[in-house]
Amino acid sequence: ERVARVWMHAEMSFVLGRRALWCSSTGQPDRGEGPMNKLFGTETLLADASDLLDLMAPDSLLRAGADGAAAEGEGEFVYRLACATTIYGGSSEIIRSLIASQALGLPRSLG
Repeated sequence: ERVARVWMHAEMSFVLGRRALWCSSTGQPDRGEGPMNKLFGTETLLADASDLLDLMAPDSLLRAGADGAAAEGEGEFVYRLACATTIYGGSSEIIRSLIASQALGLPRSLG
Protein backbone atom coordinates (compact mmCIF):
# COMPACT_ATOMS: atom_id res chain seq x y z
CA GLU A 1 0.00 0.00 0.00
CA ARG A 2 2.74 2.48 0.92
CA VAL A 3 4.79 1.67 -2.18
CA ALA A 4 1.75 2.20 -4.41
CA ARG A 5 1.08 5.56 -2.72
CA VAL A 6 4.69 6.66 -3.26
CA TRP A 7 4.46 5.68 -6.94
CA MET A 8 1.19 7.60 -7.30
CA HIS A 9 2.71 10.67 -5.63
CA ALA A 10 5.67 10.61 -8.01
CA GLU A 11 3.40 10.34 -11.04
CA MET A 12 1.12 13.13 -9.84
CA SER A 13 4.08 15.40 -9.13
CA PHE A 14 5.42 14.74 -12.63
CA VAL A 15 2.05 15.57 -14.22
CA LEU A 16 1.66 18.75 -12.14
CA GLY A 17 5.13 19.86 -13.19
CA ARG A 18 4.35 19.22 -16.84
CA ARG A 19 1.09 21.15 -16.55
CA ALA A 20 2.85 24.13 -14.98
CA LEU A 21 5.44 24.05 -17.75
CA TRP A 22 2.77 23.78 -20.46
CA CYS A 23 0.74 26.66 -19.00
CA SER A 24 3.82 28.85 -18.83
CA SER A 25 5.06 28.03 -22.33
CA THR A 26 1.66 28.52 -24.01
CA GLY A 27 0.84 31.78 -22.23
CA GLN A 28 -2.08 30.41 -20.24
CA PRO A 29 -3.35 32.60 -17.39
CA ASP A 30 -1.45 32.05 -14.14
CA ARG A 31 -3.74 30.10 -11.83
CA GLY A 32 -1.05 28.93 -9.48
CA GLU A 33 0.07 25.75 -11.25
CA GLY A 34 3.74 26.32 -10.30
CA PRO A 35 3.03 26.82 -6.60
CA MET A 36 0.64 23.86 -6.64
CA ASN A 37 3.37 21.66 -8.07
CA LYS A 38 5.94 22.86 -5.51
CA LEU A 39 3.56 22.39 -2.58
CA PHE A 40 2.32 18.95 -3.62
CA GLY A 41 5.81 17.71 -4.48
CA THR A 42 7.48 18.81 -1.28
CA GLU A 43 4.68 17.81 1.08
CA THR A 44 4.35 14.33 -0.43
CA LEU A 45 8.14 13.91 -0.49
CA LEU A 46 8.19 14.59 3.24
CA ALA A 47 5.36 12.12 3.90
CA ASP A 48 6.92 9.46 1.67
CA ALA A 49 10.37 9.91 3.21
CA SER A 50 8.82 9.45 6.64
CA ASP A 51 7.19 6.23 5.44
CA LEU A 52 10.55 5.10 4.08
CA LEU A 53 12.17 5.65 7.48
CA ASP A 54 9.39 3.64 9.12
CA LEU A 55 9.73 0.76 6.68
CA MET A 56 13.50 0.48 7.17
CA ALA A 57 13.51 1.14 10.94
CA PRO A 58 15.48 1.05 13.16
CA ASP A 59 18.53 0.90 10.85
CA SER A 60 17.14 3.77 8.75
CA LEU A 61 18.07 6.25 11.46
CA LEU A 62 21.79 5.65 10.99
CA ARG A 63 23.71 8.10 8.84
CA ALA A 64 25.76 7.18 5.80
CA GLY A 65 28.96 5.46 6.81
CA ALA A 66 27.63 4.15 10.12
CA ASP A 67 27.85 0.41 10.71
CA GLY A 68 24.49 -1.22 9.94
CA ALA A 69 22.95 1.80 8.20
CA ALA A 70 20.06 0.70 5.98
CA ALA A 71 20.59 1.48 2.29
CA GLU A 72 23.94 3.05 3.21
CA GLY A 73 22.17 5.87 5.05
CA GLU A 74 20.13 7.07 2.07
CA GLY A 75 16.79 6.88 3.91
CA GLU A 76 17.98 9.18 6.66
CA PHE A 77 19.49 11.57 4.08
CA VAL A 78 16.30 11.70 2.01
CA TYR A 79 14.24 12.51 5.10
CA ARG A 80 16.54 15.41 6.03
CA LEU A 81 16.44 16.63 2.43
CA ALA A 82 12.63 16.39 2.35
CA CYS A 83 12.35 18.59 5.44
CA ALA A 84 14.44 21.27 3.73
CA THR A 85 12.41 21.16 0.50
CA THR A 86 9.34 22.47 2.32
CA ILE A 87 11.30 25.66 3.06
CA TYR A 88 13.41 26.59 0.03
CA GLY A 89 11.67 27.93 -3.02
CA GLY A 90 9.15 29.52 -0.65
CA SER A 91 7.85 28.04 2.55
CA SER A 92 4.77 25.88 2.28
CA GLU A 93 2.72 28.50 4.15
CA ILE A 94 3.60 31.19 1.58
CA ILE A 95 2.89 28.79 -1.28
CA ARG A 96 -0.53 27.99 0.19
CA SER A 97 -1.29 31.72 0.23
CA LEU A 98 -0.25 32.04 -3.42
CA ILE A 99 -2.49 29.15 -4.42
CA ALA A 100 -5.42 30.62 -2.49
CA SER A 101 -5.09 34.00 -4.20
CA GLN A 102 -4.11 32.89 -7.72
CA ALA A 103 -6.16 29.73 -8.18
CA LEU A 104 -9.10 30.29 -5.87
CA GLY A 105 -9.43 34.07 -5.97
CA LEU A 106 -9.29 34.40 -2.20
CA PRO A 107 -7.76 37.47 -0.57
CA ARG A 108 -4.02 37.43 0.04
CA SER A 109 -3.05 36.47 3.59
CA LEU A 110 -1.31 39.13 5.64
CA GLY A 111 0.75 36.85 7.86
